[in-house]
Amino acid sequence: MKRRLLATACLILAGLCVACVIGWARSYVSAEAISASRRIQRYLIISNDGCVALSYGRFEFETPDSEQLWRGGIDHSSNVDRWSFAILHELNQIPSPDKQFLGFGAQRWEYAMTRRGTISGVTLTRSLVQFPFWFATILTGAWPAAWLWKLSRVRRTRAQRGLCRKCGFDLADVYYSCPRCGQRIPLPAFDLVAATPASPLPHRGKGDAGVAATAPHS
Repeated sequence: MKRRLLATACLILAGLCVACVIGWARSYVSAEAISASRRIQRYLIISNDGCVALSYGRFEFETPDSEQLWRGGIDHSSNVDRWSFAILHELNQIPSPDKQFLGFGAQRWEYAMTRRGTISGVTLTRSLVQFPFWFATILTGAWPAAWLWKLSRVRRTRAQRGLCRKCGFDLADVYYSCPRCGQRIPLPAFDLVAATPASPLPHRGKGDAGVAATAPHS
């Protein structure tokens, strides 16, 4: 059970690593984001210029009247109490930290929100954490790579000791398939060159030798 959980976790991380590589390449083509919003909160995963950013935004109201004015500008046909998801393409205004180091950065902004004009008492607070795609690729791909390397090393060591490569059962050079897990044992390599006997030289009789010796020279 533990091995299955580890294998499942490695597969998930390997899939995330592949997704990071694809997102890394796409980030230089266009700025994209995945948005999740509910009520006055909004979460964003932004991909742009080789970096991925996690953004959290929240509206803050000074008075109940300002909140009521803000809600008045919302489309009443949409239910803001339910989660709303969207994929955004070709983003224009991408928030970016003022101070960055190797693509890492974090910042927090506060600015007045405008909806059908400036509404007094409504402030949008946004926090952003940014890191490069290469860091996400290493972070998600290190464990699967280490696990595969360890697994191959264990299987190779078991095969050298005459054990089943899958479960470690002692085969004692008797079984060609493991009686415990059913894993088949690869047959030893067969060297065709070594196994093929050398072709004997053609037999020469005494008459042949004499004929060869007395043959006239042209």
